[in-house]
Amino acid sequence: MPSRVALIYPSSKLALSGCNPPYALMGLATVLAGQGHDARVFDIDAYGGRLDALVKDVKELDPLVTGISILSHTYDAVEDVRLALDAAGTGGTLVLGGPEVTADPFNVLEEFPAIPYAIAGDGEEALSDLVDYMADDDDPSEIPGLVYREGDNVLHNPHATVDVTALPHPDRSLLKDTYRRQLYWRMGHRGATDILLSSRGCPYHCTFCSEIRERAVQRPAEQVHREIEHILSMGIRNIHFMDDLLVSSERRVREIFDPIDTAGLSFKVRARADRIDDEIVAYLASKGVQEITCGYESGSDRMLEIMNKGITAQQNHDAIVAIKKHGLRAFADMVFMVPGETLETVQETFTFLRRARPSYVNWDYFSPFANAPLTQQLRRQGRIVGQYGVGKRPSISYENLTADERRELVTTIGTQMRRLNSNPRHVLLPNLRGVLATSGLRRYRHLLRYAKLYWSAQGEPHSRLELEE
Repeated sequence: MPSRVALIYPSSKLALSGCNPPYALMGLATVLAGQGHDARVFDIDAYGGRLDALVKDVKELDPLVTGISILSHTYDAVEDVRLALDAAGTGGTLVLGGPEVTADPFNVLEEFPAIPYAIAGDGEEALSDLVDYMADDDDPSEIPGLVYREGDNVLHNPHATVDVTALPHPDRSLLKDTYRRQLYWRMGHRGATDILLSSRGCPYHCTFCSEIRERAVQRPAEQVHREIEHILSMGIRNIHFMDDLLVSSERRVREIFDPIDTAGLSFKVRARADRIDDEIVAYLASKGVQEITCGYESGSDRMLEIMNKGITAQQNHDAIVAIKKHGLRAFADMVFMVPGETLETVQETFTFLRRARPSYVNWDYFSPFANAPLTQQLRRQGRIVGQYGVGKRPSISYENLTADERRELVTTIGTQMRRLNSNPRHVLLPNLRGVLATSGLRRYRHLLRYAKLYWSAQGEPHSRLELEE
């Protein structure tokens, strides 16, 4: 039976470097629409953060089911949406989904006693089954990955991974008005920028990372090419591959890019330092790639070993040099305060960053994601207390540091990283040119926001770090 379904992204994705569309929700809505349901996506960024306007449009839809995406740091935003929907008397039956449900399904429902359902794992088939269940009153125990209540108990059905190769690509026309406004953009790319995933999952097992999928699955290149054609049909010429690891091998890279006429197109991709060399960077540069982001994480070999990165600090350095040598921007993802961090390891990372000079550093403090191997180890040792939830977060104990040393180290990291990202010659001016190229005179707000974040020196990462006293 056809039903109306609302899918909500509750927290802003706007960052200094751009704003991404809610890719996963568009994919879910596309599957539901293909089965005859009236599925619509509501992105809080499309409403300029105005929750009241978003809820008004949801109420006009009057959905049977409303799905809300949740991450470890968005519990409060989800609760705000739930309260607003309840006050407006709309939303129908609420269901939560996303990485946090897969990582910590029981805690998610415990934190939201008024929400009856959550879906763990790949949600395309499960959400469709749940919508049918709500319409026809079927048996919820048959829905893969469903987390639900039965009396005082929370039950979790085994979740099956979907056949990625059988899924349609997300239909961007579901947000055509938002795309027309060019809300989704990346620094350095004039006009709108879209994202896509050519694979799901990551074949590596970094200890600090939340492992959502047991193995990486690559979509057939032909599927990826059809999705790129769909993006181009929307008038978009900038594409950001959001795979955890697009540059997994030269064969895969050429399989994706060889058939594409990249004239007039620009791309951003993600890689690992040990997959970067002169040959692959030169090829990517020739195919319109303008930026390569790697999770370098640290400049300390000791910390890289704790994280199980399988990469050395020298490999990290060489990758950044190779990327910049061919005129591409080298963005670095870094994580500080993984337990085991000391003033010495932090200084090693600062030295690495000053030597390698990445184009920009996206950095954050360690977040103890529920199912990350390191988080589980620290919990067994009693060094993490509490959970993510509404109005709360876990606290971390650092055995090798006193309370004063921890506070001093966190302050030092914040100060030094703001200085590094404000370096006029190597970061500020090159990226300012990128913002000007992105914005032009029409989109001055990006330039103003960029200037505010840099020159106020107040830009902080979205830290969830809390130190146990």
